[in-house]
Amino acid sequence: MIAWRLTKRRYSAKRTILDGEGAREGGRWNKAGLPLVYASESSSLAILENLAHVRERYLPPSLVAVPITIPDDAPVRSISARDLPSTWRDIDNAECVNIGSSWIEARTGLVLRVPSAANSLEENILLNPLHRDISRCDVGEPVPVVFDLRSIALVQ
Repeated sequence: MIAWRLTKRRYSAKRTILDGEGAREGGRWNKAGLPLVYASESSSLAILENLAHVRERYLPPSLVAVPITIPDDAPVRSISARDLPSTWRDIDNAECVNIGSSWIEARTGLVLRVPSAANSLEENILLNPLHRDISRCDVGEPVPVVFDLRSIALVQ
């Protein structure tokens, strides 16, 4: 399985991509203090997820898409939107934070597939940096991302 992560070039090394430190402030699927690697099933979704967080007309010029190869035999847990409360897309939804945080702390799976709030037709792929198999993931070469300004205008 290939997952994609969008990041600044300076954070695109394997160790940095897979350590989950960038998410320690907390997010939709993890409480503050827990590491988590947020990625997507396609590079396009990774870009869309990034655009969803743009608050101004500035995007760092050094953004890259990084492919992460996950071993085929890695344990995967999937959660669908049907399994979540109707408010799961709300920022700081406590149930999503609890689901993800409990999964991270249990260390029972490397991969958690979750619905994307930015595109309900696709899924995000979360990687647990505390799971023993994280070292089996391979991080590919970063690919520069150039945004079409029309896409950025959509989020303004």
